[in-house]
Amino acid sequence: MSIISRDAGEGLLSSSHTSEKDVLLEGNELSCLFIFDFMAGKISFEQAAKQIIEKLPLAFSNPYNVCACMDLQDSFYSSDNFKRTNHSLNYNISLNNELIGVISVYNLDELADSDIQLFSKKDEDIFKTVANHVELMVMHRNMYASSFEKDESYRFLIENIKDVVYSIDTDMNLLYISPQVSSYGYTPKQVFAGNWLDIVHPDDRKRLIDSYRATIRREFNKPTVFRLFDSKGNIHWMEEVGTPIMNSSGEVTGINGILRDVTERKYMGDELKQRVEFEKTIRDISSSFINFSSDELDEKIHDAMEAIGTVSDITQCHIYDSTSGSSLLSVLYEWDKDGKGPLDESIGDLFISKIPELFKNLISGKNIVVSSLDELLFGVGAEIDLINYFHIKSFVVVPMIAKNKLIGFIVFSSREKEVQWSEFEVDMFGLVGMIIGNVLQHERYNKVLRENEMYFRSLFEESNDAVLIHTLDGTILNINKKACDMLGYERNAFYNINAYSLYDEDLYDEFPAFARRVLAEGSAYSESCMNKADGGVIDVSISSSFVDRNKRVIQSIVQDITEKKKVEQELKSYRLKLEDKVKERTEELSRVNEQLEEEIFERNLVEVLMGEHELLLENVLESSGDSIAFFDMGNKAKLMNSQFLDMWKIPENIGVDMDYLDLFAEFVYPHLENAEYVGSKVRKFSSLKEKDSGLLYFKDGRVVEYNLFPVFKDGVIQGHVYNCRDITINKKAESELKKYAEDLEYSNELKDLFADILRHDLLNPVGIVKGFLSVLIQKEKDPSMLDMLRKVEMSNQKVIDMIGMASKLSRLDSVEKIEFNVIDLGFMINIAKTNFGAMFENKNMRAVCRFSGSYFAKANIMIEEVFANLFSNAIKYSPEGSTVYVDILDAGDEWKVQFTDFGEGISDEDKPLVFERFKRVGNSSIKGSGIGLAIVRKIVDLHGGSFGVEDNPDGKGCVFWITVKKG
Repeated sequence: MSIISRDAGEGLLSSSHTSEKDVLLEGNELSCLFIFDFMAGKISFEQAAKQIIEKLPLAFSNPYNVCACMDLQDSFYSSDNFKRTNHSLNYNISLNNELIGVISVYNLDELADSDIQLFSKKDEDIFKTVANHVELMVMHRNMYASSFEKDESYRFLIENIKDVVYSIDTDMNLLYISPQVSSYGYTPKQVFAGNWLDIVHPDDRKRLIDSYRATIRREFNKPTVFRLFDSKGNIHWMEEVGTPIMNSSGEVTGINGILRDVTERKYMGDELKQRVEFEKTIRDISSSFINFSSDELDEKIHDAMEAIGTVSDITQCHIYDSTSGSSLLSVLYEWDKDGKGPLDESIGDLFISKIPELFKNLISGKNIVVSSLDELLFGVGAEIDLINYFHIKSFVVVPMIAKNKLIGFIVFSSREKEVQWSEFEVDMFGLVGMIIGNVLQHERYNKVLRENEMYFRSLFEESNDAVLIHTLDGTILNINKKACDMLGYERNAFYNINAYSLYDEDLYDEFPAFARRVLAEGSAYSESCMNKADGGVIDVSISSSFVDRNKRVIQSIVQDITEKKKVEQELKSYRLKLEDKVKERTEELSRVNEQLEEEIFERNLVEVLMGEHELLLENVLESSGDSIAFFDMGNKAKLMNSQFLDMWKIPENIGVDMDYLDLFAEFVYPHLENAEYVGSKVRKFSSLKEKDSGLLYFKDGRVVEYNLFPVFKDGVIQGHVYNCRDITINKKAESELKKYAEDLEYSNELKDLFADILRHDLLNPVGIVKGFLSVLIQKEKDPSMLDMLRKVEMSNQKVIDMIGMASKLSRLDSVEKIEFNVIDLGFMINIAKTNFGAMFENKNMRAVCRFSGSYFAKANIMIEEVFANLFSNAIKYSPEGSTVYVDILDAGDEWKVQFTDFGEGISDEDKPLVFERFKRVGNSSIKGSGIGLAIVRKIVDLHGGSFGVEDNPDGKGCVFWITVKKG
């Protein structure tokens, strides 16, 4: 007798079996025929085993001289001609490393010598293949007996979930596929009849097979997404998740897996990606129009149209002007997807008579959306003729509105196909129209300014502020009369003086502080001192900006310092109002949440339930606002309060002692939208040993939360308490909270829009007012009237300064990422120190920098604003005659910058608050807005550094510090 034992690495169809294809086919055809019916639940294990043992001899080279048997722990199967002889092949069947049986074949030639081998190599391979398959059946019978024979609820679950369940062997042969494949127009039998990979998209087959092979190798494998054809040729996106099947020896014999249809999720993801791309495009377009010259306008509008074309289905775009007042609408810009320009088939200028109905809608501010010409209403014949002539198939027209008046419109069209424009796309087109409309209106304002250049030149000359126009190297190009009077120089003398020599401050790299900031940021506001011709020195404020960036020409407006700007208080008021609104809404939501919180009495109920106080238990149950029932381990309903009976409309004389499965089927499921899901969970209640919970969705719109608690006594489970609570109000509160979050986000957008209006639209009119005031003051002779005009001029200047500060804060709030350069921190600290020289002198204070040399850091030029705010903070809270010390310390890969003052100090409980916006601690008599240190925090955060405040170790006062990475 010979015994075939399995070597390590042999599986259901391992590599040692694949040398003879015909052997595999014979073994597979014999065993897979019955294994499939067994896995599908069509026949029992006994029926499959009998059929395999009966047919096994037929696979051998001499079938009439071979018999077979299978001896398991609980059963024995044999072929009709079974007889034990001295010539046999045997295969041990194990489960969990325990021998549970053997499958054997015997050669019936009893006359043959026992030393003669009567079975061929091919016979042995066939036997080994079949034995492996039989062992797989035994494993499935023991592991999943409840799934296919004993537990009908598990089979019901497999066959009624939406996902497709399958099994394959290691050679990708399909062993089982659940009936859910019919959702795609196939029966399981049809899938088995052909190559099941034929329904997989050709481009995805190799990737899917590679994923299966990785699973077989027991490598970590992410879910694989692929395309599947249904019987009508439609494509479905599927997600495959498979786990290896292993026999008792740890060999992988196949894969069990699930196919999940993720088509909707895939399309939603694609749509979300398109929305993100569209929103990014709109942000880029909006950003591109913040700073631009008139010469760049055509190029920027073309780039904007091209960007919209890359994320939408438009093929052409036309921008029309309607400000002329005539019946002719002029085309300002044209764009074509193919890059033609001018367009070969341009619509060109339009007479209003050609589009009468559409123009009426545009005047009223409405977007016009046409996905198909069939959507055009009766009575728009002129429009239809025009649209047909230019072969337009779909289009969207958005108005450009300024000051409630139509100034033009943009036509986004497609000549290639009919496009179902989404609501989101139309909104984005509308935003583009608003942006470009504002840009064109802004450009018209600029044109008016250029046309009045001569007039403003006279305002420049007669201005009450000194104006110096010079190049970046300090060469003076022009000055006005006020500059001559203020500094005491003749006009011609200025042209022989370097502008920077007029400022009483140290130069770094041949530039004063304000010039370096203009070079880095485009504009700057600072305070300094200027030298007069007679040797005197005056304090001045300097507002500088490029008037011609290409030629590096700077305009500086210089005036005597009168008072500090009071923008901080205005900004604080705005912020406080916003915080009050947020606080109000938060308190409102808190009140709702408080109403939803109730004491948890379920645990107390358990104690009462297991005790002997039946009357108290009844009172507790009836006084509860929840629906409560108790089911024992025999699935019987033992207790139900009136709320439970009312919720499910159960008659009082029916519920008690009724099987809870019948109770739910008759009274609960008819009320629910998700009855099937709830039913799958209810069937498992009696086996649960831990808390379970979920949601019940009623057909009338109510939402109820259930909780299931196991009840134990002396460590033994006695039953389950089932508790239901109506949480419809909670869900409504969640919806309101979501809407509140959206409103808050929209409020932030309005804030940004407000800042843009301040920066762009308010600065022009107040500048004009300033010019007219200068002329009036120059010409007015009446002292009382002149005094009134100067007060108006002072108030107007406050508005200008307020706009400048609001713009700076808005830009800082919107910054998320900054560009870094290598900057000398010592150099930047000295710049800030110089700018605050006058403030130190006013309080008889001094600043001492206890460092020397260079301290190069990876930073942005805005780091100077940090040092300026720390100097300002130290001056405000330090006593007269004191000293502020500045140190730069080596902190490994960072520089630690410390500002030490000798002021009142800050308590430990207030230290965490000082870097918050509008949080001021200490002396309330000192003026300030509470945003200086918040700006320090924002800029340091953008640099990836840290910040803090500590007590001064040398006495009263504080040590404020920040860290910046070394360059």
